Amino acid sequence: IIIANTGEFISNHLIAHYGLSRDKMVDLVQGINPDLERYKKFSDDEVKNYLVNYNIPLDKNLIFSVGRAVEYKGFDLLLEAYSKIQEDAHLVFVASPYKTEASFVEELEKIIEDKKLNCTPIFACDFQLPRYICQWHNTKIVAQLSRCEPFGLVPEEVRLWGKNTGPIILASNKDGFIEQIEDGVDGFLVNLSDPSTIASKIDEILKLNESEIQKIKQNGINKFSNNFDYRVNMLKC
Repeated sequence: IIIANTGEFISNHLIAHYGLSRDKMVDLVQGINPDLERYKKFSDDEVKNYLVNYNIPLDKNLIFSVGRAVEYKGFDLLLEAYSKIQEDAHLVFVASPYKTEASFVEELEKIIEDKKLNCTPIFACDFQLPRYICQWHNTKIVAQLSRCEPFGLVPEEVRLWGKNTGPIILASNKDGFIEQIEDGVDGFLVNLSDPSTIASKIDEILKLNESEIQKIKQNGINKFSNNFDYRVNMLKC
């Protein structure tokens, strides 16, 4: 039996806790096929029309996040940090509740109400919004602040959608994110210990000039092409 090494965090976990041997593993790193329909480019009008459906302000810098409405995805940390940022920006997030299990929606709604936050929460399963909002020129950051994340591919999706005009990724310095992102080089990582630290990191990114943003985005595309293009990884395997 040969086990696929789909990512270093998971493989190290299997070796350390399940007794797998490295010589019984073959590299087949998780990735994305960039030629899929999911990563096609939209026109500005198509993007605008989709965002308008949610009443998302088109004239503001946007911070976006997406994930399941569960505690470990860190939406509460994002809301706490958003309440502390100094730069002018609008938060949009998709937190999809489970159909049959308890979700974190009520807790998130309470934070929004208690802190009187002006944001756009979407408590539904919308797989299309990320495609559109990550191609919008005023979307500056996609923040994925998971408390644990074995190997989420949102950073790679953001790189593909945002390569022409769009956001850069900010993720927690955890697990599988670390092997995808080098802080300050091809994206940003942040410690989750204090919402004020996260807020400062968001402000830092929002203050970047266009040339700095483009350099980070190009490095991100290079990282994707070298490490996370699934067509290439299949051939290597």
